[in-house]
Amino acid sequence: MDRIGVNEDEMWDTTDGFFYDLLHFPNGDVTRLKIRSMVGLLPLCSATVFESGIFKEHPRITKLYDLFRKRHPEVIKKLARAEDVSVGGYRGRRLASVCDKEKLQRILAYMLDENEFLSSFGIRSLSKYHRDHPFVFYVEGREYRVAYLPAESNTGMFGGNSNWPDRSGCPSMG
Repeated sequence: MDRIGVNEDEMWDTTDGFFYDLLHFPNGDVTRLKIRSMVGLLPLCSATVFESGIFKEHPRITKLYDLFRKRHPEVIKKLARAEDVSVGGYRGRRLASVCDKEKLQRILAYMLDENEFLSSFGIRSLSKYHRDHPFVFYVEGREYRVAYLPAESNTGMFGGNSNWPDRSGCPSMG
């Protein structure tokens, strides 16, 4: 997903500030498919909130966390850490996430943008950005295209953006 060091075959795109799917070719080449989809939002799910005082109440958690920090310092550098006071929250809560603070902010900026993922019906599975900017990819001379389509898909291969209303304003159940 986001390996330690500089790697061309990881999902995180530093320029865009988003996670993208990867396409691995038989010859070992890898390319990022710059499609803003639910894939880029999923790392937000890999997080937990520690309530204030949890480490005092459960010292074993602190021991295990300290052991992990000692064994994997390179991983710890990439995380939003629970003990980081700059990431403190409401009533002393702390967030532990696979994404550091910068990545969380950049991903949330996409998710909470109405021209991207956010809508009055929930979170889109594909960014509205792709309505005007479809992703086009060529493999062996064949074109593959991903475009944002409200309601149903225009192909039988995909289910469309089924949480979106059709022109009548009713959510599609397809």
